[in-house]
Amino acid sequence: MTKGVRTGLIWAGVVLSYIGNLFNSDARILFAVVGMALVLWGCYIWCKLKNRNIAWGLFGLLAPIGLIVLCKLRDKTPLPQVKIDKSVL
Repeated sequence: MTKGVRTGLIWAGVVLSYIGNLFNSDARILFAVVGMALVLWGCYIWCKLKNRNIAWGLFGLLAPIGLIVLCKLRDKTPLPQVKIDKSVL
């Protein structure tokens, strides 16, 4: 999964949640549940990209404050090791 997928899922979830507020029926609940599921899925991908525990993805439920917390998390992905060929030097 890529950062574009993560961002798309989060935006789609937020938009669906707000569109659900336009309805006065059971569709409102459906839009809210599907929207929050998309946000949580996007946050799950975000945590995996940052090499963090997936429990951090629950901060997505606190949108937009929770998304700011996820944004500020330090990336724990190890940097690639560069091997220097000493025979060239």
